[in-house]
Amino acid sequence: MGEDYICPQGWRWNSIYEALRHAWKDSGRSDMTEPPHLLAPNASDHARKERWQETMEWAAQNGFNELIPDLPEDERYYGMQYV
Repeated sequence: MGEDYICPQGWRWNSIYEALRHAWKDSGRSDMTEPPHLLAPNASDHARKERWQETMEWAAQNGFNELIPDLPEDERYYGMQYV
């Protein structure tokens, strides 16, 4: 059994999302889509991991890489992986 990094802790993910959303609004580009929304608290780990991946890809595609921080361990959410 090991730990599998899923996404940021909810409070941290929200602050990243808000930074992305503000950068998106401030850019004034009408061709741009809003960053992926956060998931409900009861979402599965699989759905959370996919949405976090979508968020990072969106940031990269739209030039907001610098808003995705390298998270310390206490800001990361881990799921349990059974092997």
